[in-house]
Amino acid sequence: TATAGMAASIAATLVAMLVALVLGRRAARSISAPLAELRDTMNRQRRGEPGARAREDQGSLELRSVAADFNALTEQNQALQDIQARDLRMNTLTFEIARAIRAASGTQQALDVLCAALGRGLGVDRVMANTVDTHHQVLLGAQWHLPDLPPLGDIPDDLLPHIGGLAEELWLAEGFAARDDFLAPEVQSRERARIFHEATGARAVIMVPIGLGDRVIGMIFVLMVHEPRRWSQSEAISVQQVAGFVGRAVVEDDLRE
Repeated sequence: TATAGMAASIAATLVAMLVALVLGRRAARSISAPLAELRDTMNRQRRGEPGARAREDQGSLELRSVAADFNALTEQNQALQDIQARDLRMNTLTFEIARAIRAASGTQQALDVLCAALGRGLGVDRVMANTVDTHHQVLLGAQWHLPDLPPLGDIPDDLLPHIGGLAEELWLAEGFAARDDFLAPEVQSRERARIFHEATGARAVIMVPIGLGDRVIGMIFVLMVHEPRRWSQSEAISVQQVAGFVGRAVVEDDLRE
């Protein structure tokens, strides 16, 4: 009986050891495999594959949490890189437009140049620019638009006071106006926005005054017609900088005359 009991005890011990070994190997694989894949994802990003993401559906709860945090950090880094790349494109575009405006033969050519360059560079539907007198009457005007859009006529007389008043406000505040969607209820409730949308068909716009001293001498309108658009800060600042270059060009043209 003692011998049989000892044999049974040894057999049970061996079975327990075997089960523990199998379970241990499975546990080790459940940890090592996700870790190896996470390390491989890091190496892929290091080799120039920023879209590589870690799997969040394998391994222990702790490892899944680490993979999720890694992916979140990757998304933040990617968003920051996109912003930096966009800002660099805007800086390059602004520099190129400034150089073209300086090479322009006069105010009219400067307006033509900025409209075409901003339209193509920002990927918008329409760009308009003009100079105005002290009564906000248009002196010179230029526009660029996509081939499937018709050119716009002169600004309606009933819209001039609204645009002139807004331009004065923006110039005194050293700012700009950007609307992401003219059809949004909070925008349509404003009379100036509603009139502007009806006159131009704009869904989104950046409006920047061209100023000299304490008065407005013109305006730049960057328009989206086919769809709304969320404007970035760098895009609005780029248009604002271009307005400054045009203002100096107008002054130099007046001095030459």
